[in-house]
Order: sequence, then structure tokens, then C-alpha cells
Amino acid sequence: MMSLYSSVGNRDKVDEILREIKENNVKLDNALLLDMAKAYLRVGSKREAREMLVRAEEVNDLASYEDLMRLYGEVGKSEDVYCIWNLYKKTRKQNNDGFLALNWISLES
Repeated sequence: MMSLYSSVGNRDKVDEILREIKENNVKLDNALLLDMAKAYLRVGSKREAREMLVRAEEVNDLASYEDLMRLYGEVGKSEDVYCIWNLYKKTRKQNNDGFLALNWISLES
């Protein structure tokens, strides 16, 4: 639903869904947090998107490092991209996906 609302630019509905999630103490997984960050980016809410990325980072899901780097790049936070890159390098061998995600900051700058 959040993707639908964000694609039509209805930020109020995105905020409402997030409020309901908080009120009901729903534990969010990394995929939903990243989806929420993407939804906020679609409606131009970089601050809220970054909040979701910080929460996603706290989950510490190694599989999401490339997505985190790309999304932090979209938010315009190169220092956060490099922070995730340093974690990424410690957890696995660097591959093309990792380097492409790292280069996202130069595309969005």
C-alpha cells in the first residue's frame, strides 16, 4: 500500500500507515523499512527516508548493504554510503553490485 500511495504522491497516506504501524507496535523487517524509505523518496521526503534507512541499518541485515548504499546515495548522504561501504568490505568480498552501489553517490550528487 505504501508503494501505491507513494507512486501517486500521497504522502499523507504514507505517514498514516507509518503511524498505524507505530501505534500497533508492529516489528518491521528490513525489507519493509527499505520499502518505506523508497516510498518516502518517491514523494520527496528525504528526511523521513533517512530515518527509515537508519532504522534498517540497525537491523544489521548483511544482505541489504547494497540497497542501503544506493538509498543513502539517493538521500544525498555520502558519509552514510561510505559508512555502509566500510561495513560491507568487512563482511564479504567486494563484487560488482557493491561497487555499483558505492558509485551511486556520484550519480546522485
